[in-house]
Amino acid sequence: MSPPREHPERLEIVGAIKAVWHEPLAWGGGLLVFFRPWRDGITYPAFNTYFLWLIVGMAALWASRQLLRGTPLRHGTPILLFGGYLVVAALTGLETVQVDATYRSLLFWSGHFFLFVLCTNAFSNPAARRLVFASFIVSALCVSIWAILHFYYMLPFVREQLIADPNLLLAHFNTNQWTPELRHRLEVNRAYAPLLFPNALAAYLLLAVPTSLGLLCQVISELTRLRGVLNTKEAAARRLDSVRRYISAAVGLSMWFAAAAAAFFLYPFLLLVVRQDANWTAHPVSAGFFLGVVPLAIGAASLVLTRLHGARVFAYALSAIVLTLTALIGVVALLLTYSRGGIAALIGAVIVTTVLLRLSRVMALPRGAAVFASGLLGAIVFVLSQTSTAQQPQPGATPPPVSIASAQPVPPPQPQLRVEGIDLSAEDLANPASLKLRLTYWNVAWRAIRDNFWTGVGLGNFGTVYANYQYIGAGPTQAVHNDYLQSWAETGFFGFLLFTGFWVYFVIYGARAVLREPDRGRAWYFAGLYCAVLAFLAHSLVD
Repeated sequence: MSPPREHPERLEIVGAIKAVWHEPLAWGGGLLVFFRPWRDGITYPAFNTYFLWLIVGMAALWASRQLLRGTPLRHGTPILLFGGYLVVAALTGLETVQVDATYRSLLFWSGHFFLFVLCTNAFSNPAARRLVFASFIVSALCVSIWAILHFYYMLPFVREQLIADPNLLLAHFNTNQWTPELRHRLEVNRAYAPLLFPNALAAYLLLAVPTSLGLLCQVISELTRLRGVLNTKEAAARRLDSVRRYISAAVGLSMWFAAAAAAFFLYPFLLLVVRQDANWTAHPVSAGFFLGVVPLAIGAASLVLTRLHGARVFAYALSAIVLTLTALIGVVALLLTYSRGGIAALIGAVIVTTVLLRLSRVMALPRGAAVFASGLLGAIVFVLSQTSTAQQPQPGATPPPVSIASAQPVPPPQPQLRVEGIDLSAEDLANPASLKLRLTYWNVAWRAIRDNFWTGVGLGNFGTVYANYQYIGAGPTQAVHNDYLQSWAETGFFGFLLFTGFWVYFVIYGARAVLREPDRGRAWYFAGLYCAVLAFLAHSLVD
């Protein structure tokens, strides 16, 4: 008598769990990817060191495993270009104008190098890639939601608090004077949380939106392939077996628990910002619906879907929902940053990627892309409808009067901020003043390049020498607002060649991957990643 065969669905689930469990480096990479945007390096400089040590520890673990297994190094060309850039930066640092800044920059650039090596070698396993991508997508979704809440609720709340207690200005901004820059930053409605600048948030979302859209198209393609399998007699019989019953119950219970935990975490915050009330008992209907009905509905829907179609279909369906939300909400958050460079970069990258897809073997959009396109159009119309014709306050405007007592600093009078803020109008977005200001940064960078053509001024030192080359009319800054010019100004001509060569390699590599991939799902996967990198590189021309 032959032994009973293991249930294929159970084997598949156990195999997936084991594959993920045996990827400790991917767990570390997932944690890094998830938490990095929540603590930006300018506001929280200490976290740069924490993340650097995490990367170094992961790299040391990978290197030891690499030596034991004797596995060859993958993607040697870009690693060589990146490593060459670090060598040039270290050599030109011998002539740096400030050793401390170059030393610190070299440390963090070394962390970027080790992280790149990990991404191209340690995360080659499909299970590892799924774990890292899942962490990135979930973090991007949370960041996008937080950015929207920041725009509509937190900015007015901060203004209210500053008006009610002006001492907060001194406590949190280390000043008791309303400088034009500070007032402009607090009063103009632009999303930037959890990062420090709207353009930084836009750069992050440029990576998240196309990536999630490409993964969504791949998931839809996989679901289309499974459609013919779902109606077979074997699939119909499996709906009634005991193993499927236990699996669906476990999935439903897990989703209910996750939804309930998220609801209990979010509800107090939503209650505070929406109803301005932290008392749960004062709103029993909304509490019962949000904390009881919604988690139960999510758990029941997960149970039914898994029971009818299996765990794999449920995983794909859940991925499709999360990816759709990330793409749609990410676009809304990107528009709320009012980053003209970011929006233009995304549009240009989408156009280039669309042309590549038309030239490749993937000619038609998968079903579901039209739904996303409709939602995207609706999101754009909604956000643009919120903009008013109010004009942006000019940075050079006269600040309100400030009174400072001799014994103790007294903050300025209260009515200097508008609680509702000032929306940027179409006229503001069309104003070329910001571009003209960047042109002054670039002109100063060229002055520094002419005097330090071969060696640069030292990695991380453009802000240090800026005043030496600044001319009348050039705005103050610590960065060139063009990563390519900054690499030349700081590391010299050869550093510039290696830096741009690294990215040119990926522009060519990604285009070839999109054009040559015969599988539709993987082609969309490559297209999403390529569009994300291309948009980020375009945005780096102006930020």
